[in-house]
Amino acid sequence: LAIKELAARSIIRGYEDRRFGPADRILRAQMAALIARAMGWSAEYHGNNFPDRCNMPDICIDSALWQNVGTLQFYEVARGYQDGQGGSYYDPFGDVLHAQTISFITRAMIEQGLWTQQPIDASLYGGILNGSGHEADVATYLHYTNAYGGVPDYPAGGGFAAWDRPATRAWFARALWTALDSYWGTDRTP
Repeated sequence: LAIKELAARSIIRGYEDRRFGPADRILRAQMAALIARAMGWSAEYHGNNFPDRCNMPDICIDSALWQNVGTLQFYEVARGYQDGQGGSYYDPFGDVLHAQTISFITRAMIEQGLWTQQPIDASLYGGILNGSGHEADVATYLHYTNAYGGVPDYPAGGGFAAWDRPATRAWFARALWTALDSYWGTDRTP
């Protein structure tokens, strides 16, 4: 359902060969594009200060995805990683972890004014997220999506064993759709 709904809104476009690759791990550059499209930011250009667009001289993130990375940086949805020398990098070819998925989506929903940051609940998921940097984002996501199922596959009263493991494209789509659906509700239109 999530992939179908997001595709109908041109948020998900899939690969050039028209596959979506639901079991593939979602990459950080792909995540940036999906969130930028979902928030209506895909045409915005804010530059991009990250130095790591290419992981080899001949393998680079295409310009549209890189533009979306810059937009998420501008809105502080994706902040990158510190390089230990006073700079930062984005790692566009890197995997997005489950907890990062929830954080990126939550930050975008807050930046759009659709949600408000909620306080940390140290008891969520048995405290497994405590100290991870994702505590407030996950608490906020659950606050707004609980009636729509919350974090896909991980009810708030259960565990969240995969929080630090790579998310698939299908799981990311489900988490994004849950967030959007919680705001759009039964109207289901952006």
